[in-house]
Amino acid sequence: MQDKNQNNIEETSYTNPRDVEPVVIGELRKEKIGRPMIVIELAVLFVIVLVGLPMINSMMNDENSVLYKFLNGNSSSNTNVTTKQVFVDAKKEQPLLKTTSMKTGNIILKNFLLYNNTIKMTISSYNDIINLDEDEYYFEILSNQNSSKIAYVKLTGTYDYQEKELEFKTNVNFNSNMTYLGKVVLMTDDDYPEYKLETDESGIGNLTCKKDDRELDYVFSSDKLISFSDTNIVKKAGLTDEDYLSVLGDYKTLASNLGKSATLEETSDGILFKASVDLEKDTVPESVKDYNYYVVNTNVKKIYYSMTGKGFDCK
Repeated sequence: MQDKNQNNIEETSYTNPRDVEPVVIGELRKEKIGRPMIVIELAVLFVIVLVGLPMINSMMNDENSVLYKFLNGNSSSNTNVTTKQVFVDAKKEQPLLKTTSMKTGNIILKNFLLYNNTIKMTISSYNDIINLDEDEYYFEILSNQNSSKIAYVKLTGTYDYQEKELEFKTNVNFNSNMTYLGKVVLMTDDDYPEYKLETDESGIGNLTCKKDDRELDYVFSSDKLISFSDTNIVKKAGLTDEDYLSVLGDYKTLASNLGKSATLEETSDGILFKASVDLEKDTVPESVKDYNYYVVNTNVKKIYYSMTGKGFDCK
């Protein structure tokens, strides 16, 4: 009997593997494994930003860095590198010494030296590019004893932040043992001193200005400009072939822009350029950038003062 019950128990406890059904005891969530990797990636990114940001800022402020040149271009000619210097006011009388640095507007003048009939200085721009030919800026030299004006020069040329050393000739011989004063003046039409022009009975007169191998003749009616002529001889001697061809090309362009008002001739010595413009009938084309050509009705006193300030002998 006992054996029979034991057999029944064994039969009851036995389970056929084919009748087993799967039981879900839990799920393996993949995102639980991925979260540590995201944390690590964010930490690495934070470190990169923390370390790299100061380096990027430094490169952005360094004009010589690759990043700065990529974003702003290679040229930094419009950037003023002398902004931290201290300048005296160029509109006021200042001693003309090697140590003097003066400024008015964007014009910086420095390193003055006066000898014989020459004044030497450096000119640069405080900010951006300046063209002094387009304005009536003059540099006046004054006596240290009574502040009277003894000479002046017309400031000309185009400048950026890089200093250019220039020499200006005057009609005064300076005493190297004396200290002179100087200042910059922006002239208006009313500021020019009067000039007495010799005229005929009809009020017609002319002013001839010469410098080196160039001669300009201005004709006036009642002191107002009505025409001018220009004769310029460029000598081949002293010029390299490359320089000569460059100058010749410039004059060919000038003659072409002036049209029938100009002629150009190559001689055995070099170049002969002539121009004659009747301002009552014609105007100088905008393509011609010669600042010795003035518009119709310009007063004789302005032209005389400007041309003598450029070193021309006018009479």
